[in-house]
Amino acid sequence: MESVSKFFNYHEYRQFNRSDPSKPIIITHFPNVYPSDATDIDIPKEQTRIVRIPRLMSIDYPQFSPDFPGCEDAAIKGAENGGESVFKPEYQYEGQWFGTTSASPLGLYLQKDEYKAIVSKVNDLLKAQYASSFFWVVYIILDILTLGLLTCFRFGKHPAVSLEEYIRTINKNFKEEGKLCRVISPRLSGYLSLDFEIPRPERPM
Repeated sequence: MESVSKFFNYHEYRQFNRSDPSKPIIITHFPNVYPSDATDIDIPKEQTRIVRIPRLMSIDYPQFSPDFPGCEDAAIKGAENGGESVFKPEYQYEGQWFGTTSASPLGLYLQKDEYKAIVSKVNDLLKAQYASSFFWVVYIILDILTLGLLTCFRFGKHPAVSLEEYIRTINKNFKEEGKLCRVISPRLSGYLSLDFEIPRPERPM
């Protein structure tokens, strides 16, 4: 029988748990390496963390995983809720709280259907941005001949501009809804991951 490899979030990794060696700590969030003005989240940068969404294997253009982090085929899942884990901070590592499954703290701020809609739209805009077409070849030639006038007057808006505007709109909606969650433009990660900024998980009560 032909084996099928299962997808996993290659950004997460296991860490030895000194408190309980039988339960490895699963690192699911990371330091915020982005400039303070990357988003307008209303908490200090040092109190935020980054959840990384993996890029899929694609040759022609960047595409990111539509699977909610912790729900991938090869994710480490808990026994509760039929294997559907909820992020539970249990152990500290380097001053931050983590759990023992692949469940992501992003689930504390974003619903799965919201996540899927965002990633699908980002992927569509990236496909349009990188896909070659006769229209954009002509557009670039005319833009050069007119010394950039087409771009200045926003005639035929480029998909790269549409992507940045979409991310700003999403973050504006999050802010208006009071959600402490922001999308980082994939341009800032070199399109290697789609990152979400969230508050750092706190010590469980």
